[in-house]
Amino acid sequence: MIEAEPALLRPDALHGLSLDPAAPIEGKTLELLRGLRPGLTEILLHAARSGDEIRAITSDAPARIEALRLMTESTTIRDCLTSEGISLVGYRELRDAQRAGA
Repeated sequence: MIEAEPALLRPDALHGLSLDPAAPIEGKTLELLRGLRPGLTEILLHAARSGDEIRAITSDAPARIEALRLMTESTTIRDCLTSEGISLVGYRELRDAQRAGA
């Protein structure tokens, strides 16, 4: 008899945030966070550190730099995560949960 493979732990939802400089990233991020449903959600965001290299290779460097600032320094984003009951998890936690059979 062949044993069934355990189900893979995967996101229930996947969202990407546009780096369109015409739309404020903070507002879009807050809107997204406030609309999340329960479960595991992956959010793609192309954040980058400020520097000559990022500015040379892409025209959306200011939006990428602002995205990094928001995710690492913004008390508004942090407060939203708290008020919405959102927990941040990394790939290590997901790997450990998968290995534990969650």
